[in-house]
Amino acid sequence: MLPRRSAIFLGLAGVLLAGIGVFGWDGSKWWRVRVDQNSQSVVSIQEVHHHIHDGDHYFVGGYDSLDNGDTTEFVIDTPATGEVHMEFAYSSNKAYTLELWEGATYTGGTSVDPVNSNRQSANTAALVVKKNPTTVDTSGATKLLEIAIGTGGRFASATEVADSRENEMVLKQSETYYYKITSNEAGATLTYLGSWYEIE
Repeated sequence: MLPRRSAIFLGLAGVLLAGIGVFGWDGSKWWRVRVDQNSQSVVSIQEVHHHIHDGDHYFVGGYDSLDNGDTTEFVIDTPATGEVHMEFAYSSNKAYTLELWEGATYTGGTSVDPVNSNRQSANTAALVVKKNPTTVDTSGATKLLEIAIGTGGRFASATEVADSRENEMVLKQSETYYYKITSNEAGATLTYLGSWYEIE
């Protein structure tokens, strides 16, 4: 039952402005909306932050020491339902290349357990991640990305982590993606961080 006070409704999912506070409708019930006391602005968070709170945001990360021509490779298998919003960050102290294919096939690989960004959540990722597969076939795959960073051809410095939510991808369902990072110099330390959220 809504408070019997004057109210303004902004759209079907709008905000109820009442004498006792600000309320928002989430489709099933009314919730009190937080307001900053200084600016009187509604307090909101980014969508990614929301998915972290819901326990639907995951990541895998680490680093490898690579010599010239060595590679770090990942294959990821997406679930048959829902959406996966993925971004992949990478950095090295030496020149390297990154290639990404959609629709590759593979065998083997070491399973990687994704970490839930909400450490209080028991949710587990539907996305399957494997590192350094035994074999990979890209003959029937689509190459989505091929870049060189560092002295081998630079659009950014070799130490930069190329990472932004503006660059995230919504991945296809029931698909395999293959990331291949190749060091172009000896003595490289490659850092990687893949993060994503899942929407059912």
